[in-house]
Amino acid sequence: MDARYKKVLEDLGTLLQFKNGWLFFSSEISQAEALALGNYLEKIRFFEEENAPLIQLDKKNGKILIRREGKPGKENDKEYLRGMLKFSTDLSKNVFKGATVEMHLCDGWDYFETLAIVK
Repeated sequence: MDARYKKVLEDLGTLLQFKNGWLFFSSEISQAEALALGNYLEKIRFFEEENAPLIQLDKKNGKILIRREGKPGKENDKEYLRGMLKFSTDLSKNVFKGATVEMHLCDGWDYFETLAIVK
C-alpha cells in the first residue's frame, strides 16, 4: 500500500467494518457511539452496495461530524446536498439523541479532503 494511503487511513482513527463499508472513529467518539451509527447504517442498508462510502465519525465543539466519501461533482448538486441534509437530520434524531450532526462530503479515501459541508 502506498505510504500516502496508509497515512490517510491511520489519521482517520479506529476502524470498524460493516458488510461492504468501513467506519472510522476518532478518540473523541466512544466505541458505543460508533457502533450505534454503524448498526443504524446497516439497518437502513447503507453498507449494502459493493463500494459503500467510507465514513469517519468525529466530534468537535459539541457537534457530531460525519465525514463521508462523496460522489464526484455532487458537492455542487443542490438536490443531492438537500438529501444529505435530510440524512444528517435523520442521524441526529435516530442515532445521536438530537445532537447537532454536520455532514462533510469528502473526495476519495486517498486524500479524504472535505469538498462540502452540509449543515
